[in-house]
Amino acid sequence: MSEMSEASKYWLEGFLIGNQPSPPTDEDGMPDFESKAYDLWQDEMELFTETGFWTYEDRFCDQCDLELLKSNPTETCVSCFNK
Repeated sequence: MSEMSEASKYWLEGFLIGNQPSPPTDEDGMPDFESKAYDLWQDEMELFTETGFWTYEDRFCDQCDLELLKSNPTETCVSCFNK
């Protein structure tokens, strides 16, 4: 979308935040803030807020075979896309 009302913008942001998958947890079920999985989840959530896309499938870049973020809507990683 290129244009929307201020109210629509906040509604959409809230909708996406409310639909974020849960962060990775430790053995006690608490968010594991120190893990690499949590760092990856943060990157995925940042992109999810921009794209609204999420998949639970493991996917890999069609050019370099790097694992794609779950919120990447394309079949190409950011590095290959920017080449």
